[in-house]
Amino acid sequence: MTIDFRKARLERYMSRVAFYLFDFPIYWYGIIIAFSVILAVMIGVWLCKRIGYKDEIPYEVMLAAVPLGFVFARLYFIIFSSGVGLADFFAFRDGGIAIYGGIIGGALGILIYTKLIRKCGFFAITDLLVIGVILAQSIGRWGNFFNQEVYGFAVSINFFPLTVMISGTPHLALFFYESILNLLGFVILLKVFSHSKKIGTTSAVYLIWYGIVRAVLEPFREAAFQLMIGPFPVSLVVSFFAIAIGVLILYLGKVGFISQKNVTLLAKSSSPKKKET
Repeated sequence: MTIDFRKARLERYMSRVAFYLFDFPIYWYGIIIAFSVILAVMIGVWLCKRIGYKDEIPYEVMLAAVPLGFVFARLYFIIFSSGVGLADFFAFRDGGIAIYGGIIGGALGILIYTKLIRKCGFFAITDLLVIGVILAQSIGRWGNFFNQEVYGFAVSINFFPLTVMISGTPHLALFFYESILNLLGFVILLKVFSHSKKIGTTSAVYLIWYGIVRAVLEPFREAAFQLMIGPFPVSLVVSFFAIAIGVLILYLGKVGFISQKNVTLLAKSSSPKKKET
């Protein structure tokens, strides 16, 4: 009897990344991402209740931001990946999305939402959103564990979760490091949101924190998981932009350029508990 080792390896791989429902593969990565999005919305609901915003705002933001976030996450991957093109956009089950693309698309969705629907300040919404987003990113990175991706170079020590075994060789578990750093970022953003008196500060800290995290970790990635722009990893370049934009937002808030009015978000005519000047 002839054994098809390629098929056997594929079956072992699929057993880790998916389970089957009526012979249809359900990927753990997709389940984790969906759970992360729902959790981010629930965090938004909690924060809205805490500061007196309308309860429906997180759900409206989800409808505005998630579709565009997904589209741009896919486009970002396609644009900066070799061997794929726009014709592959709908080949979702082949994988391929990028977090930074999702952030850009989500920000565009929020911009449309704040300017055309709520008529409120952009940062009044993003300050709420980024807290749940960074927690969702922390959990979502574990989807990379199931897919056996987003790991670093090979090392000599095998010690999970600091390292993961890839084809019998231990590698740095970059997904784990980013997950922990994003979880720490979640705690920091909650503190900033609770104590900052200026709208925009929480959003700025998110961009600076996540930009630093990605800038530090990106050089350790295996080349196969890096999207490139010329000789540079795209995410490294975008990380520096994110940090710069975060610093700029802090400066603009300090000099009074960012509007601190957010009364249009309130569920009632009463004053908000914070951040209204």
